[in-house]
Amino acid sequence: MDEIKTSKPKWLRKLERESWQAELIISGAALLGSLQLPGVLENFQHYLLLNYERASLQLWFFATSYWALFVYGLVLLFVLHFIVRALWIGLVGLNSVYPDGIVETALSSKDYQQKVKAEYGDIDGFIDRLDRMASGMFGTGFAFIGLLFNLGLIMSVAILLLTFLQSVGVPDFWAWCIGLSPVVLIFTISIFTTILALPKLRERAWVKRCHFPLSKLMISLSYPVNTRYTATGLMLISSNTTPKEKPGKVVVKALGVSIVGSLLLGITLGMADGIKPQFMDNIYHRMGDDETGIDVSNYADSGYEGVLYEPFLSALYPVANGPLWVWVPLPERELSIMLEGCSQPEVDDLARPKERKAKRKRLIACTGEYIDLYLDEQPLNLPTALREYRVTEVAAEQFGVRFDLSTRAPTPGRHTLKVVTHYPIETDEGEKFRTTYITFFVVKGRGATPVEL
Repeated sequence: MDEIKTSKPKWLRKLERESWQAELIISGAALLGSLQLPGVLENFQHYLLLNYERASLQLWFFATSYWALFVYGLVLLFVLHFIVRALWIGLVGLNSVYPDGIVETALSSKDYQQKVKAEYGDIDGFIDRLDRMASGMFGTGFAFIGLLFNLGLIMSVAILLLTFLQSVGVPDFWAWCIGLSPVVLIFTISIFTTILALPKLRERAWVKRCHFPLSKLMISLSYPVNTRYTATGLMLISSNTTPKEKPGKVVVKALGVSIVGSLLLGITLGMADGIKPQFMDNIYHRMGDDETGIDVSNYADSGYEGVLYEPFLSALYPVANGPLWVWVPLPERELSIMLEGCSQPEVDDLARPKERKAKRKRLIACTGEYIDLYLDEQPLNLPTALREYRVTEVAAEQFGVRFDLSTRAPTPGRHTLKVVTHYPIETDEGEKFRTTYITFFVVKGRGATPVEL
């Protein structure tokens, strides 16, 4: 080991001693860059929520969780590292200005000052600890961030493979088996290599022959991007922690770090809305299922520019004799269920232009079976729907259907429109459909005449 240490070239030893300069430059620049990643992640999540069906979304929830941990973990790492390194620079500067350290003054007793010096006087030692903390945080953080990045990448590739196989007609069972096989393979090899490392097995000849090749294969599969650094970083951390301390102490320390890290990341993700709850069916169903308030995302005149997951009414205060319409979004998770359960015959064996028109007419006919409208709890006979794409914050063309309710406009006053889409969920009370309530207030307009329903 001594030979390895002394064989390092001078420039490398100098770089190790002065790595803080590169760390600070990289950390500051990377912090600015990483602050852009949450917006990219959010757009990606909305794209998935609008374009994938419900079975895929359950898998994408886990994949985007890894991506969210990667993104916000990266931001948190750079923020904390920048703070610690800035504290280090500040203390180094103070130490250079006051090279004599903490000196005695007439401001307090000699006994008090001696105790203060004994507690806080080791300035060089504290500077060294801050230096080691910053460097260790930077290197360790990148190792774990690399792990999260690769986990997100592997899950995403598996899901894309699964959805591609389904789109080309592979039966669901085989599509799932093939699509998730990389994840299952990595998990299986990981468990097997862990078992081979047990004291009862590790010294056997056949284990020595296969343990390292299997571990190398697992590392290559688990960390396809930045393989060497991620693997080396994680091994440096584990190998320098385990032998020096009792296993129980190591476990307790690792558990403590995991709890604190998870808490910080959890708070960050919660405050930043890092993982979209709409991936989960029960939360998607709860959106809009509240008639006790007003949500600006339900009204076209509110100036809302975000993604539309709930029906969209023409105005909060429509005029009695003015236009009144509702636009109902149909993301892929609902559109696929609507078309699969539609009683209208499917379109095939037509020329391409005619087939396109026939499919659009079938879609409109299917909305009559899938969507129910209620005005003040009274069912409405649905007018013919019109297909309409709306431009939102992250979608150039978000699909939905519009229903013109002008001929069914209620009298002036407060009213509630209930929109039910037959997107099912199983509850303790049985199967329920997604329900959205929109409160609005009809006002009298010039020459307004009440229209009976």
